[in-house]
Amino acid sequence: MKVIHELQKFANENNEGEIDWKNLKQVKWTIAYHHISKELELLDWQYTQFSSSDIYFTSKEIAQKAVETIGADRIRKYYFDIEE
Repeated sequence: MKVIHELQKFANENNEGEIDWKNLKQVKWTIAYHHISKELELLDWQYTQFSSSDIYFTSKEIAQKAVETIGADRIRKYYFDIEE
């Protein structure tokens, strides 16, 4: 839960405005885990929200900075429950 809180806090403090799901021109970025490459990926969406618990960012750069700040290993382990 701590990593989820850290990611949400990072998004809240760094996103450029609010995430607006009715705005199809606003690209939303999220962090995903690719099970084949075993790497984190940054994915962009305009109008598809997967879960209310997913965390979205207003730019790829902000999402990347969140990964760098919080740590890819911690995100894999605690956000995606991946033990490697």
